[in-house]
Amino acid sequence: MLVAAACGDDDTADDASTDETTATTAAPADDGDGDDDGAADEPADDMAPVTGGSLVVGVESETNSYAPHVFAGTGAGTNVAYAVFDPLARRSADGELVPYLAESITTNDDLSEWTVALREGVLFHDGTELTAEVQKAAYDEYLVAEDSRRLGDLAVVEEVRIDDTYTYTYVLNGPNAAFGDLLLGPIGWPFSIEAARAAGEDFGEAPVGTGPFVWESWQRDDAAVLSRNPDYWQEGLPYLDEITFRVIPDEDVRVAAMQSGDLDATHSVRLSGMLNQMRNLADEGVVTMFEAPGNTGSGSIINVERPPLDDVRVRRGLIHALNAEDLITVVAGEGATPPRQTYFDPSSQWYSEAAAAEYPAYDPEQAQALLDEYRNDPGRSDGKAAGDPITFEFNCTAIPSLQEQAQAYQAFWSQFGVEVTLNALEQSAHIQNAIEGAYDINCWRQGSDLDPSTYLSQSHGPPESTPGNFTNYHTDEIQAALDQLRTGASFEERFEAAEIIQTAVARDAVVIWTGGNNEFIAVVPEVSGIDSWTTPDGTVGDGAQGGTTMWAPVWRG
Repeated sequence: MLVAAACGDDDTADDASTDETTATTAAPADDGDGDDDGAADEPADDMAPVTGGSLVVGVESETNSYAPHVFAGTGAGTNVAYAVFDPLARRSADGELVPYLAESITTNDDLSEWTVALREGVLFHDGTELTAEVQKAAYDEYLVAEDSRRLGDLAVVEEVRIDDTYTYTYVLNGPNAAFGDLLLGPIGWPFSIEAARAAGEDFGEAPVGTGPFVWESWQRDDAAVLSRNPDYWQEGLPYLDEITFRVIPDEDVRVAAMQSGDLDATHSVRLSGMLNQMRNLADEGVVTMFEAPGNTGSGSIINVERPPLDDVRVRRGLIHALNAEDLITVVAGEGATPPRQTYFDPSSQWYSEAAAAEYPAYDPEQAQALLDEYRNDPGRSDGKAAGDPITFEFNCTAIPSLQEQAQAYQAFWSQFGVEVTLNALEQSAHIQNAIEGAYDINCWRQGSDLDPSTYLSQSHGPPESTPGNFTNYHTDEIQAALDQLRTGASFEERFEAAEIIQTAVARDAVVIWTGGNNEFIAVVPEVSGIDSWTTPDGTVGDGAQGGTTMWAPVWRG
């Protein structure tokens, strides 16, 4: 669910193995500007930024909480979070992990200790100072608390050690080439420990970070309002006085609101026809588009512990029954992308042809044979009588394009005698069902631009300790490959491990894929700075990757 980076290069582990340099785990990605240098496009104009003004940003979904330890947001929630929190690290335009709120992030020779030096004098919105002691307390009291969604990721950490007032170290239980990726997401969003202690469970309703904007109000399923941080640690920033993030799940409504001027910006991180609608508005001069091809894909996840989906015959049969190209056309129209088969796009160095070949291809005869074999099995796992229909529930959010996709799934499966009940859920309820394992099949975005060790560990680590393993798919083979991926010293070693995991997931039909997602941010012409942000040290950032941006340098003129 953390989309932040481009894909890694062949020597990522080696690049990250010295104390003297900032750790890196990724390499250039095509930014869509027509060249191959990975650099973000230059701003559209040369005017000096203007201080003042406000923006209304339309986001696609609501978020459960903005407390970093329980945050379960998608790109919508991350956009809001980047306004109130500063991340310790971000990705540069060429894909490197670079310090942002941190002054430096370094590792020891065997990648078992990751040391963070904080910038001095940074204040939270409540006036308290960001220190190593605060970060250790956040780790001890919240990030590894019983209710934390970060527990699985932090299972590799033995302790957080304070080195001095502004320096601390994550001491790991072994080498981990990709640990730095975690500092891009909620684990790396420092928050006021005093405010969290005072607010208790309500902290996520009014979070206190170091970011460019201060939380003012939040009306769930409507809008969150943030105002300019007058004491922001980056001099001269932010430019805007206020940002309002409005929750508008319906894509057509967001498009119309951009066209009418009711919104100043909006985004999408899904496969849908919204991309073409916004491109048309861009051709008319109504909006400026910032498209950022990512590595995420559209499809569904299957809960492999729920009958009848605990039987691989059913799972493979359901996928064999789907014509992915037709599904993509239904959802995206002219914005269609090629079908996917694995967690990584064919443009990624982590893409595996062997894994893609294991994914069940559209084959109606094979689909019918597998589904009939289960249906007529006297010992079928759902306890129904042989010959009874196969039934399950399919959950998706109420976004019209996703409901069209759900109906298309249902139509394909009904041809094979499968009875599917469709449920339309609000986004946060949809995510919560996945967290609790209270679902059969959920429409879902999957894949990530994070290092494969980070993402695959989050997706397929031991279910009892990995909140992000929504499918509950985990085997000894998967665990051995995750260990190899985490500790491998060479790209070849790590690729082999990633391929094993991708192949198993495809073979056992754990994920249903449609196509790659279309990620973008669109703004009215008066808005600048969306994709031209830099780190405090002047390193050019990765623009609007994942349909998200840093809001401090955004301005309107």
